[in-house]
Amino acid sequence: MQDERKLVMNNVIYSAVNKRVENVIIVNDFGYVDGGASSVAIRTAVELADKGLKVTFFCGEAPVCDELKNSSVNVVCTDQKSLMNNPSKINAALTGLWNKKAKREFEKLLSRYSVENTAVHFHTWTKCLSSSVFEAAEEKGFLSFLTLHDYFSACPNGAFYDYRKNVNCGEKPMSAKCVLRNCDQRSYLQKVYRILRQAVQNRYVKNSKNLKLIYVSKFSRKILEKDYFSDRTSYLIQNPYSRRSIAKSAKQKSKFAFIGRLDPEKNPYMFCKACTELNVPGIVIGAGEQSSFLKEKFPNIEFTGWLKEKEISDHIPEIKALVFPSLWYETAGLTVLQFLEMGIPCVVSSNCAATDYINSGKNGYVFNVNDIEDLKSKMLLSEKLVFSPSIPAEKKDEYADQLIAAYEKELQKRVNLKTTIREKA
Repeated sequence: MQDERKLVMNNVIYSAVNKRVENVIIVNDFGYVDGGASSVAIRTAVELADKGLKVTFFCGEAPVCDELKNSSVNVVCTDQKSLMNNPSKINAALTGLWNKKAKREFEKLLSRYSVENTAVHFHTWTKCLSSSVFEAAEEKGFLSFLTLHDYFSACPNGAFYDYRKNVNCGEKPMSAKCVLRNCDQRSYLQKVYRILRQAVQNRYVKNSKNLKLIYVSKFSRKILEKDYFSDRTSYLIQNPYSRRSIAKSAKQKSKFAFIGRLDPEKNPYMFCKACTELNVPGIVIGAGEQSSFLKEKFPNIEFTGWLKEKEISDHIPEIKALVFPSLWYETAGLTVLQFLEMGIPCVVSSNCAATDYINSGKNGYVFNVNDIEDLKSKMLLSEKLVFSPSIPAEKKDEYADQLIAAYEKELQKRVNLKTTIREKA
């Protein structure tokens, strides 16, 4: 009888080894690309579907983008307005704290799946869905993953950054000093609201038993893991990025480039000032709240506004180096990866994840954050760098394969745990 029992248990363990994820539910505020995080969420859904998995994309705000429409991904949209687009401020505030409809619709969706072969993967939730969707997954016992595109999982304003003083914030999130600090972009009243939202969120996100974390860079992992999620199972999976093409051109490499939002925390002002003081050509690709100010202040700099990928590619042959001067703790910095892959040197701030990719003096330089003299020095040094692309070409399917491996590893742990419990019974 004992031998028979062992045989049964061995068969269970054998099947556990071959446990495969069959369904993945991607959760994101938007059904369209509103920024980098949504772009990654949509690409994740499409790539996993291309690998043969049954993928559902659960979102709050429409419209649903063509990438999803033209794929085999099933889309479920609650068809709600995000906080910024909601005409009712009261309704926006209430649903931002707890979106009842999102939770109800998500529960309906989850009821059609089994916890045995399904992974739920969260990307964004603070602008429409709220943390109510985390509770829905937790209550039903689904294995869940959260890609940490920013710092909203720990910090009320999502950036560990004081937007009033334009400096990084060292206060412990949700401490008395944090609550009293007026660091929000808009107002202290908005900060109080975010504190309330964080308190609700911590109960269902920070304390979730079934949630695993996915960091997008070593830099952001170092910031979050030490003081906030040291006891949480986590993976390091770099976000996927599209390789830029270089248009054939007779143009000479003569310009330093800045690509990104023209907002204070991105520090485009320092880039423009450095180019001006060095008397070198500079091009700024992007737009934001500082657009008008910078154009007036630096007429010598070329401002293009936001450009499509093809239009950016047309400018690449004349770019001698990319400057990435962010003040805040950027979590990824994929633009830097794209340029390094093309053999273009990058000069990056010491305050961002792009430092993970820089081999100083080989493919670029790291300068002391907000130190314009150091920036200018490193810009001049970067002109002398000549190197072959230092980042390996992105392997097809590598990102999706890494996600599937993480999903199946955690499903495997669940089955093994159940097996061990049965064996001891």
